[in-house]
Amino acid sequence: MPTDNDEVTQYLESLPSPQKEVCQNLRGMIRTKYPTLREQFKWGRPVYGTESEGDVCYMVANQSDVNFGFDFGTKLPDPQNLLVGTGVNKRHLKFRTLEELDVDYCEQLLGAAVALGGH
Repeated sequence: MPTDNDEVTQYLESLPSPQKEVCQNLRGMIRTKYPTLREQFKWGRPVYGTESEGDVCYMVANQSDVNFGFDFGTKLPDPQNLLVGTGVNKRHLKFRTLEELDVDYCEQLLGAAVALGGH
């Protein structure tokens, strides 16, 4: 079982509802399905990646939503057309409530991101 990062734990515990529950569910999915991803706290947010391939995904709680993002999201298959963003590579999903969170779709996108090797 992977070791949780203390800074990430503190960050999640400090969040209000529903951002806290959305992030906790995302973290649980990542840690369970992709235990080899390294959990770090960088740029004020939880970031997941590998030593060799770099960062793969991140989550950040905003005032009214949570973004679950991918460093190379423009390269991911997105059959539901839910990824948003205007950057060169990054794209994210946006969740305002726990009910909006589709963990299965997040897992599908994360699997594709991991298969890309982060890029």
